[in-house]
Amino acid sequence: MTDRAGVPTRAGWALLGPATVVATAVGYGALWLAERPAGQPTGRFLGEVAGAEAIFLLSCSLVLIALVPYGERWFGGFDRVVVWHRGTAIVGLLLVVPHLALVTSSPDPNETGLGHALGDVALLGLLVLILWALAPRLRAARWPGPVRALARATYEHWLGAHRLTGLFVAAAVTHGAIVDPVLRHSSVLRVAFVLVGIAGVGAYAYRELLAPHVVPAYDYTVRAVRRLGERTAEIDLEPVGDRLAFRPGQFVMATFAGFAAGQRHPFSISSGAGDRRLDLTVKAAGDYTGRLVESLHPGDAARVLGPFGGFDYRDGGGRQIWIAGGIGVTPFLSMAPSFAV
Repeated sequence: MTDRAGVPTRAGWALLGPATVVATAVGYGALWLAERPAGQPTGRFLGEVAGAEAIFLLSCSLVLIALVPYGERWFGGFDRVVVWHRGTAIVGLLLVVPHLALVTSSPDPNETGLGHALGDVALLGLLVLILWALAPRLRAARWPGPVRALARATYEHWLGAHRLTGLFVAAAVTHGAIVDPVLRHSSVLRVAFVLVGIAGVGAYAYRELLAPHVVPAYDYTVRAVRRLGERTAEIDLEPVGDRLAFRPGQFVMATFAGFAAGQRHPFSISSGAGDRRLDLTVKAAGDYTGRLVESLHPGDAARVLGPFGGFDYRDGGGRQIWIAGGIGVTPFLSMAPSFAV
């Protein structure tokens, strides 16, 4: 979508990311079909294609989450990046089913025990992580005990385990490079496969090792903690140096020194864009936020990363009706000062 001058609008930019993901996934599969080496049994070859697409989508999932905050614009907001991050990972894991079913149709005499072991490690690890992510949405009472335990696990435990995803994808890439007979007979597919693996594992390494030192962050000090109710509080932050610039309606990722091992969590901004201070409104909806509301005190140090989010009233018409409930009113509190009275 473009404006009258031919410049992409925000909605137009938001289509770029999804279109790129779909187009590259289709193109990668088409490349495998076009470069099929002679003599490859059809069933096994299709299984290898499914496995290659699975690794592509899992690598894509790692790239998507590593692009934040730089690629957020291409998807229309952080929330949509996360949706595509989760969706590509789930579809990638589902493709493992036809991969496993078809590759065994014609055994390869050159297969090695190490390659199979790495594949088993990758599959088991990714299955547990995906199941853990979906467990809270399942009707846990009808599932075995381990699933119920995953559903009751804290967010902090899930987040710590989820950060291992890249290691399991790396194991899957190595597994494919060792056991896939198609790669041994096609230099084009071998190069493409290696590039896909480098992109995914490289994105994971960047997010875990470099991003904390590369992505701009802002230091703040807690000036006040105002109780707005039994389970809600507003945290008033004073900048130590440069303040964060943001658009009303956005949110940030914040960490508080000495609290929950410095884990980063999202919080809505409730202050106006012109204010020097930064107000974050927090609802005690989980273990982390419950302890934060009770334990945070003036003088505590904070670090803020962002801003994130594409929720912007300027995308609407000249006359708007704002509807929100509970903590959902927060972005509107930030937007309201933008209007002249």
